[in-house]
Amino acid sequence: MDAIDRVAEALDRGTRPGDAVVSHESIDLAAACRLRGRRVVAALHSVPEVSLNYLPAAHLRTIADRVDHWVTWGSLAAGRLADQLKVGPERITVSGQCVEPDDRVVRRLPGSPACLTVARVDPVKNHGLILDALAVLARRMPGIRWHMVGPSVDDAHLHGLLGRAARLGVDGMVTWHGSRDDVAAVMLGSDVSVLTSHAEGLPRATQEAMALGVPTVMPAALVRDLTHAGLPVTYEGTAPEAVAAAVETALRVAPERRAAAASWVRRTWSWERVLADWAGALADGTRDA
Repeated sequence: MDAIDRVAEALDRGTRPGDAVVSHESIDLAAACRLRGRRVVAALHSVPEVSLNYLPAAHLRTIADRVDHWVTWGSLAAGRLADQLKVGPERITVSGQCVEPDDRVVRRLPGSPACLTVARVDPVKNHGLILDALAVLARRMPGIRWHMVGPSVDDAHLHGLLGRAARLGVDGMVTWHGSRDDVAAVMLGSDVSVLTSHAEGLPRATQEAMALGVPTVMPAALVRDLTHAGLPVTYEGTAPEAVAAAVETALRVAPERRAAAASWVRRTWSWERVLADWAGALADGTRDA
């Protein structure tokens, strides 16, 4: 929070009236909202509870009044923004990230099946539920292996997950890869891609897996913008058995359904679509406070 003043000063020096300031982080957004004569566009990557609500109420009120346009990753984030900050729909564009994953290289992951989760190791991503579901699946699939790809943002949280895996007896079935620069290749080398997050905007990992024809699993509450041809396979609640059942269902999804979902995702989240969304968001006009 102490950085807001310094960021606002830097933005004021580095821009001029008539410029557009696009903010992907809430501290930058709070700073941009102090400027006059600039168009302020906010990119909301997740629901406000995750992306915005650590700011004090006074800052949130200023942001709600001052931002000219919002681009939200998914309709769930748009709905929460409208409800919580009372932002009108005319100021919100529901969009996401373009997905054109490289499908030329395959890196086969060990396991039968080889399950993959691409997500930073953070409490909101709910890796603990995955470990619980793995313990259920391991009783029926002794060859199963789970691959966690993504950086850890909290060492204490990661150590807690390692301990949980050991207590469940699945620590030898889990590989924590950390960050990788070949995510598309390992997706193509997996049998199923799974997210169990508490909250998401429009998860790129699921978009990319679907675009590559990999079966996917997600919570039913978060899937509204990514449903096609029965993918992702969804589950309700937080029971490990429900996640395990969804994984087993996803492993049986027919190739033609996976191909249909891949084609749909690549069309829906193409560069043309995303750039058109941003062109509208960056149109002239400001809402100076």
